[in-house]
Amino acid sequence: MKSMERGFMLAVGAGLGVAGMYLFDPDQGARRRALARDKTVHGLKLAGRWSLRHTKDLANRGFGQMAELRAGWRERSENITDAALADRVRSHLGHVVAHPGSLEVRAQQGVVTVSGPVLKHEPDRIAERLRKIHGIKNFELYVEPPTGSENVQELRPRTA
Repeated sequence: MKSMERGFMLAVGAGLGVAGMYLFDPDQGARRRALARDKTVHGLKLAGRWSLRHTKDLANRGFGQMAELRAGWRERSENITDAALADRVRSHLGHVVAHPGSLEVRAQQGVVTVSGPVLKHEPDRIAERLRKIHGIKNFELYVEPPTGSENVQELRPRTA
């Protein structure tokens, strides 16, 4: 066991000697030390940026989780009126449909009914958004894209 330890110490000593000769060489040593220093500084900067980015990401995820918890508590304790719920739904639908004015929204005891003409790709987007709105217990969609023969005034592009 002692000879193995001596062999290891000999290898470490030889490695340190080679590294010393490499770094303290009279001709190239200064250049090599500067290069090693520059690479070390660069690595530390990269590590700092990485840790800052990931620290911010973790903080933002934590804030998001807290916001979801608060929203859940607020939803449970919130007694929203039917008129306020209908207004909330109209506000959200304005972001997912091209012609929100063509839709009729009614709310009764947390059950929301949306009806009216929409573009062909919008019913799925409406349903997806309604699932995310706080205060809705259930919803009914009576929206359909017009057939080719129908000419719905509310869905025509506006002209100046």
